[in-house]
Amino acid sequence: MKLTRIVFLLPTLFFSPTFSPLFAQLQGTVVDSATQAPIANAQIRIQGRAATVLTDDGGFFRLEDTTEFPFFLAAGAHTYYNGTVLINGKDDTTGILFELEPVDLTVTPDHALNAPTECQTCHPDQYDQWRGSPMANTGLNAWVFDVLDGQATAGGMNGFVYKRDGKHRDMKPNSECSACHSPIHWLTDIETAGMGDFHNPNQDMLDGVQCEVCHRALDVDLEKINWPGVFPEAFTFLRGPQRIEFGLLGDVDYNTFIMRAGYNPQLRDRVCAACHEDNTDHDADDDYEDPGSVPHETSFSEYQIYRSVVGEENARTCVDCHMPATDADTFCLFGTVERSPGTIRDHDIRGTTPEYLENAVTMNTEVALERGILNVDVSITNDKAGHAVPTGVMIRNMILLVEAFDSGDQALVQLSGDVVDVIGGSGDPDQGFYAGLPGKSFYKNMADGENQRVFYTEADRIAEDTRIMPGETYQDRFRFELPHTGQAGAEVDLDVRLIYRRSFFELTHQKGWTETGLGLPLADIAPPHYGHLMERFETQVDACTWKDSDGQPGIDQGDLHTLTGHWQEPAPWGNEDDGAHIDVRHMTAVVNCY
Repeated sequence: MKLTRIVFLLPTLFFSPTFSPLFAQLQGTVVDSATQAPIANAQIRIQGRAATVLTDDGGFFRLEDTTEFPFFLAAGAHTYYNGTVLINGKDDTTGILFELEPVDLTVTPDHALNAPTECQTCHPDQYDQWRGSPMANTGLNAWVFDVLDGQATAGGMNGFVYKRDGKHRDMKPNSECSACHSPIHWLTDIETAGMGDFHNPNQDMLDGVQCEVCHRALDVDLEKINWPGVFPEAFTFLRGPQRIEFGLLGDVDYNTFIMRAGYNPQLRDRVCAACHEDNTDHDADDDYEDPGSVPHETSFSEYQIYRSVVGEENARTCVDCHMPATDADTFCLFGTVERSPGTIRDHDIRGTTPEYLENAVTMNTEVALERGILNVDVSITNDKAGHAVPTGVMIRNMILLVEAFDSGDQALVQLSGDVVDVIGGSGDPDQGFYAGLPGKSFYKNMADGENQRVFYTEADRIAEDTRIMPGETYQDRFRFELPHTGQAGAEVDLDVRLIYRRSFFELTHQKGWTETGLGLPLADIAPPHYGHLMERFETQVDACTWKDSDGQPGIDQGDLHTLTGHWQEPAPWGNEDDGAHIDVRHMTAVVNCY
């Protein structure tokens, strides 16, 4: 029987290495130390390296990897403490036995947690990354407070305020925002804690989604995934004296008074579902899946659609995208394991930065002229995101603008195609109010009776969902009437833009928001796009090319002769139904192109 290493920081200097390469397979079994029952789906890897394999139903594994003797082989399994076995030479590469110790799964709800500053002692880089991230600061998101009680910013009481306007404000005065935004604060008193006082926050509010919210997460029940945040019905939070800290590497056997390492594969994606999948509580009874509950934030369900579209073998996880790999070779100040590049993840977890927004979709635009009509075919494919675009809370939206102007900067008349609905804002387009312009609005329209675009707490149905799901393509043809009178010049400027907005434009202006909820510059109110520019296509079209009437390339004397020979007959361009007949206007238009 091979011994499992449990002593903290046993350095390689304590044994005499024989540096010979390993090319053989590593074979063995993983069992429960208490019952000797085989453990399926345990992760096996050479400590510090990237290659992994999972055990089969009988607990057996076969791993092919290359390194030098001696090394530690590691095993990690969900609900067990990690274990390692020392491999000194080729004689140790078969018949390997891991006996993993099960974690006591008893939950002690009021047991004290390790503060993030305690984690900082050993993991300063990860702490610094997290401390500056939205995860750490979400407990003081000013927008959340403005919608909840209107108290965070000067204009917070304008527009919808849940505690004043919400239909469930008496039965659920605190809503459930804090279950995601500051979960440890919320768990202190589920009934009354609420979001707390924005202007006088406690430490749990200041720490937002802190380290142990994830690293002590034991299980997210996919059968009850629509409960928001750390609701005990769906989220098992392993508070207690176990000292367990779950991770994804599964090869750390650190064991001291402050922590002991375990493995939880749910950290790749499933734990994210706790706060990125929820229904409304339509009757305020804390049951989010009874008839009448309405899907609100569905990012995890969209992610499952993405995996089915691209195939499990090609799918990336939440962690793959939102916690990108780093070149760091260690993540613990007191560790001896040197890691392969790309195995340590960045803890500055983000999602709507320019890098993400500008690499979410593929937009293609094709332009053609047809008898006085400018045809603009636009397609937008969600081929880069692992969820819908846009995703998240229902105020997130995306606007497609398809604008065509003549040489006098006058907008061409739109003949057909989608238009931006009221979500774009009604007013001066030069100030970002895009409702009514050629284009398309993409968002989830939640409704309450006849009232549309209501806040999700008020919704009894989804009136429409125009967001682009993974693998899907939006496409439409926008038709514009080209200038056919004698305006000076013949060029038409076409500008196709895809713009992301963090909030409905009307709500943004009602609240007077000038920054994001976390105090960053707000693109939604900034010219020239009044939102973040995700994709753009610009071109200049020579409108004279369609005035050719004699069938010969270019505009020449033949076109003038053709027009004069067919005076007052139907014009050879323009709309078929506009009744236009050749007259001085058309002659002037051709002369301007000649």
